[in-house]
Amino acid sequence: MRKHRDRTAFLLSVILSAGLILRLYQLAARDLWFDEVCSIYKARDLITYLAVDMTPPLYYVFLSFWTHIFGDSAFQARLISVIFGTASIVLLYKLGKLLFKNKEVGLASALILAISPIHLWYSQEARGYTFAVFAVMLTAYFFIQAVEEKKKIYWIAFTAASTASLYSSYYYLPVILSEMAILLLIKRYRVAIKHWLISLVITGAAFLPFLGVFFYHLKSVKNNFWIDPPTIKSLFFSFGNFNVGYNASEITYALSALFFLGLFLLGASQAAKKHKNSLVILLSLWLLPVLAVFVVSKVIPIYIDRHLILYLPFYAVVIASGIALGVRKRRVKIMLVLLLVILTLPALGNYFSGLMPAAADRYTGTYIKKPFGPAVNYVKMNYQKDDAIIHTNHATTVTFEYYWSRDSLAPTYPFAASHFFMLAENDKYWQGVVQERFAHCPAEINKELEIERNIRSRKFKRIWLISSTWNRAQGEDENSTEVKKILAKNYKAIIFKEFDGIFVTLWVLARPVLKS
Repeated sequence: MRKHRDRTAFLLSVILSAGLILRLYQLAARDLWFDEVCSIYKARDLITYLAVDMTPPLYYVFLSFWTHIFGDSAFQARLISVIFGTASIVLLYKLGKLLFKNKEVGLASALILAISPIHLWYSQEARGYTFAVFAVMLTAYFFIQAVEEKKKIYWIAFTAASTASLYSSYYYLPVILSEMAILLLIKRYRVAIKHWLISLVITGAAFLPFLGVFFYHLKSVKNNFWIDPPTIKSLFFSFGNFNVGYNASEITYALSALFFLGLFLLGASQAAKKHKNSLVILLSLWLLPVLAVFVVSKVIPIYIDRHLILYLPFYAVVIASGIALGVRKRRVKIMLVLLLVILTLPALGNYFSGLMPAAADRYTGTYIKKPFGPAVNYVKMNYQKDDAIIHTNHATTVTFEYYWSRDSLAPTYPFAASHFFMLAENDKYWQGVVQERFAHCPAEINKELEIERNIRSRKFKRIWLISSTWNRAQGEDENSTEVKKILAKNYKAIIFKEFDGIFVTLWVLARPVLKS
């Protein structure tokens, strides 16, 4: 028994070490992007930026304390995601072991999450996704303990974790439906409905102070958001991304789909025979929330994989049960684990190389991190007093400002002359963002008009035009083209530099044409 326990501890430590190494490797090799800088700014001033990011505030509270102590460089800001991402590996081991009373299921679950490319992606971002994943997993763990053991301490822990989950991500709301489904579908759990309702009321009461902000976020997303309504194809893409992340090739997606589907069916069939309640719990916590988000997204577009990863761990446990319980021979189990690693390695290699070979619609909402530091340093080296800096894509705005301010000896970032200039009429989302900004701050309208007047009246002698795109396309967006048309009437481009998708152009006043 002791030998078996030591072997389990050794294997778990190896899996945990591998997961930690993967999450630390090249952690700060790529510069922060727009959303990550917004996280840092929100952590600096929680109240001011409360309505800017359409997510609850708990992660930003943690990030605020963290960055005040350790700083807010790319490595330091992302490290908190590494910590919670790694802690989730241990927690999933315990969850898998708890559900199946089997350490091998726990170990296989931990391994799947440790090398999961999509979980790794968000474990290396200064965003709250792995924080929320950990909170939801903790809630599920205490929920299962509470309904099984019927101890008050577990209900208290569940209530606290449930509150933390709701303050971490709105995508915890479908999990509440999952909890209700579990209590109704599993007969011996029905006696716990009263305790669950009490916990739900306490969680709801704790969330009341943030309810107004929640409805504001809901209204904002419903009225104007960049996500398109999902299709059936979206579900298949999510399945592929859950398996091998965003960086796989089409061949890897196809092979992994067959492999993971086989393991899922094998695990589900075995669980249905001997662990029926566990299967009900896992399907309720994984499949039901995904389908609920899919249905809601037909009205309010919220279907995006980076939020759906809250439900990834429960899918991973079903896959793990296929490895641990689906076959008896140890050699076959080892072979399945090796196949899992072999199928995952190409996606991991592409991730660290910054390659995304598949079609772009497979990874909606992702962003290939670009070298903002070198781009900003180039402009700073050549910047002259009274130069204007104009951005044609919002992706470069706050990130440019962040990297400009990293050097304490650098000149103050020219807020008065730096502006996001929006002219493209077909970009409905960002037009909506600009219009909303105008509605809340009428002075911004005058600033917008003044920038355009200054360009047309040739007031600026030099203009730095910063262009980029949200997706991986290495071309210009419509707004950049429209802004250049205005500039070309009075200015000429004398310098053009590209920094892997960030386009820096220096425009100077052209000599006026003399009329004869």
